[in-house]
Amino acid sequence: MRIEDLFDAEEKPEDRNSALERRPYVEEKSPARRVLSVVVVLLFIVWSARSLILTGLGSWLVVADNLGKADLIVVLSGDSAARAPQAADLYHRGVSQRLLAIGCEVPSALRSLGMELTAAQLTAMDLQRRGVPETAISVVTSTGTSTWEEAAYTRVFVKEHGLRSVVVVTSKFHTRRSKLTFERALRGMGARVYAVPSQYDESRVDEWWTRERELIAVNNEYLKLLLYGVKYLWR
Repeated sequence: MRIEDLFDAEEKPEDRNSALERRPYVEEKSPARRVLSVVVVLLFIVWSARSLILTGLGSWLVVADNLGKADLIVVLSGDSAARAPQAADLYHRGVSQRLLAIGCEVPSALRSLGMELTAAQLTAMDLQRRGVPETAISVVTSTGTSTWEEAAYTRVFVKEHGLRSVVVVTSKFHTRRSKLTFERALRGMGARVYAVPSQYDESRVDEWWTRERELIAVNNEYLKLLLYGVKYLWR
């Protein structure tokens, strides 16, 4: 083979340029555009699964423990119309023959009518109306402006009476924070804590974001869980 033939076989510059021109042009996305694309996809996924996600957020707040016999039923102040009936049902089922109603605040609606009845007194009245004897109810009106105060007093009550198990009756979305708070307050006492959401509470975990009262309740619970974690639970 002649040396001239070897040079002729080499790829010429114009041939390389032609090959490059024939390649399809692919525009490279900038980092900002790639991030935007990912965000759009994630937002689409979240929006498509919004009902499932929101239902999960509501369900996580609700704790319903299996019950046996217990030494004490604690009825937390607040929504007495839902909590007292549930506590009365537990009493009649024989879960416990001793109840503790806590709450020192007077509802504003009653105060406007000149009635100075505390939350604990209202709960006790409702329990008696439902067949729970007065002798079975301990009423505490000196404290109870928060879940932590109620748990702290319960610790004193449990210690004084040598109790070993406590059932906390409250509203559905309040059960997780209540159980965590009572477990923290009763730590080291050997007392078991059970949480019971009231079946008379009409809140729904699968629709809470569509109702103003429940929307506020769920948002408040997550904020208070964070606050309680910092102040009490993580210490």
